[in-house]
Amino acid sequence: MVPEAEPSPPATSPMAKAAFVDSLIDPASAFARPADVIAHAGLTDDQKRIILLAWANDALGLEMADARDLTEFAPVSHLDDLISALERFDPKAAADYRSACRHARARDVRT
Repeated sequence: MVPEAEPSPPATSPMAKAAFVDSLIDPASAFARPADVIAHAGLTDDQKRIILLAWANDALGLEMADARDLTEFAPVSHLDDLISALERFDPKAAADYRSACRHARARDVRT
């Protein structure tokens, strides 16, 4: 007897744990832009906040490395969009990232 396949969860249910973890590890591979995180019906507000925080952390690190001219490429950064999206779920964290972003951009050795 072949076991029946479980039905797919409805679109409004929380995101599957494995997919959520994958989104935390590499948010940019799971979402094209921060607005896609906000629009995702299968994520709770806490999950959206956590993913946006992880993505903002990655983007800030890339921007800081680029500002110090440590990279050989110009990274595609959604940092400003990420901070704006994060504002909705965690205004204090958004303010902290905005401050760190200004600091990183002020240290840009290429300008």
